[in-house]
Amino acid sequence: MEDNGDAAFLAEVRALLGDYETPLSQQEGHDTTTDGDALLLDSHRLLAETEALLSSFSAPSAPSASVQEPEASQSTAQVTNPHNTVEGRSQPIQTLDERRRAVRNAQAAKRRVKYRQRLKDEWQLLRQQESELSMELSDLQKVQAQAKVLRRSSLALPAWRVITALQREKRREAETQHEGLRATVASQAMVIQQMKGLLRQILTVDEPERLKPCEKHASSMESHETALFEDFLRELEPLYAQTDEVIKACGFEREPSTSMFYMPVYRKHQDTVYFESKDTMQIPFDFPQTCRGVSKLMLNDPIGCQHFDGVKDLENTDAMKFRAKYHWDSGEVAHMVIYTAMKIYQEADRLVYVWRALTEGQGVFADMHANETGWFVVRPSTSTDENVAENGASGGVSTVLESYSRFVPMHLGSTSNCKGAVDRFAELIVRSGAKEVDELTWTLRNLLIRDNGAVFDVTAP
Repeated sequence: MEDNGDAAFLAEVRALLGDYETPLSQQEGHDTTTDGDALLLDSHRLLAETEALLSSFSAPSAPSASVQEPEASQSTAQVTNPHNTVEGRSQPIQTLDERRRAVRNAQAAKRRVKYRQRLKDEWQLLRQQESELSMELSDLQKVQAQAKVLRRSSLALPAWRVITALQREKRREAETQHEGLRATVASQAMVIQQMKGLLRQILTVDEPERLKPCEKHASSMESHETALFEDFLRELEPLYAQTDEVIKACGFEREPSTSMFYMPVYRKHQDTVYFESKDTMQIPFDFPQTCRGVSKLMLNDPIGCQHFDGVKDLENTDAMKFRAKYHWDSGEVAHMVIYTAMKIYQEADRLVYVWRALTEGQGVFADMHANETGWFVVRPSTSTDENVAENGASGGVSTVLESYSRFVPMHLGSTSNCKGAVDRFAELIVRSGAKEVDELTWTLRNLLIRDNGAVFDVTAP
């Protein structure tokens, strides 16, 4: 009978727990569709019933009453929970395990209720934090946009200032360059005016003394003078044949200058002392015009000259004797007698002028002689010289003058104090020759300018 009673009691407890666990399990599966307040109410009701059930078993009176415990429990369970019936009969709770299981189920129900409430509170807190963070994010985005606009405006301002400073500097440079160009133009205009005035003076000056016509007439000469001129004239042809060799040996490597310089250099070959001079010059005139000017200048007769009557080709050859003098810096005057024979050879692409000369010293330089040989070549320029072109050559056309000469100083008298006298006489020849070359260069320029006056515009602007 007791076994049947225990079985009936366990059946009632299972029925009681099943009635309350089924709604809870359904509520867990459908949490999104169950109302929160109804769930809380059911949980409280379940808790109250469970506490009442536990209290009915928590106070047994004495060991003797243990036999009657099932009946008391059955009656209490029937009073507190009318649902604890199986097939219409009341079954009392007989074992301690069943009571513990019921307590654990009740505690699990409490935990589930608390967990659901905590989730609900956390969900509401998260919704509130989401709203606050959204507002904060919006404020930060607005501040960032304003900062970006401010930064762009602040960057644009320095760039504008830099551009303005650069433009101001360029304008100042342009103004400075403009002022410099204006000053250059003014100075160049002044130079042009001065050059025009100088050209007017050159074109209106009297013809140089060397170019004034002089009647050529033969004069009687002594026998030694005649023999000297005959030797000179015979030597001109061999000298002309040596022209290419001599000019090549000169090695005119440097660029030709715009002036001719006579600067003999001391040389010594074995026991013979001699002086040689070589120079090249470029002038801004064409080749035919320069040839005419050189021929007119070279074949012109010095004042008071005496011509040798043994010359056959009078048009291109000349032989004469004349006197010359040189003023020393101290005021003294040195006198010389010069015997010279010269000839011009006209070729298709050049003009060759060769000469032989003998200079005799007079006075303190008596018995002093200088034996001279020279070549002078006029040819068209093979390269365009910019400086010459800018100074008046039309289209860069110019002509090159190449000169080579040497002389040997000699003393034919007493040998006493010979070395010092020869050196002094050589210095006289060098200085007088330099002066003569300067005069010839200046005269040639004036002659070419007079003949080419149309090239230069000397009219006022």
